[in-house]
Amino acid sequence: MTPVRLAGATNEPELDDRRRDAHVAAVAHITGEAVAMANSLDLAMLVLASLGALAFGILSAYAILRVGFALMRAPSRPALVKAQPEAARTS
Repeated sequence: MTPVRLAGATNEPELDDRRRDAHVAAVAHITGEAVAMANSLDLAMLVLASLGALAFGILSAYAILRVGFALMRAPSRPALVKAQPEAARTS
């Protein structure tokens, strides 16, 4: 199994070590403030995604129940009404 090499790596181990050290230093340069902002953004996305999933589940359940109850309801038939003449009242 061959070891993983950085992009642009050479056969000179000292140059590879310097490149690796520069990469580690660049990654370590990220401040705690940026990490805290990334963490808070991750938390906000997680909360919003969970709320969206919850809302989608509730609306889906409501739609399924509404369709189910509509299918169970007996169809309404118009009642027959016999027209009867009515005498006018005079007083």
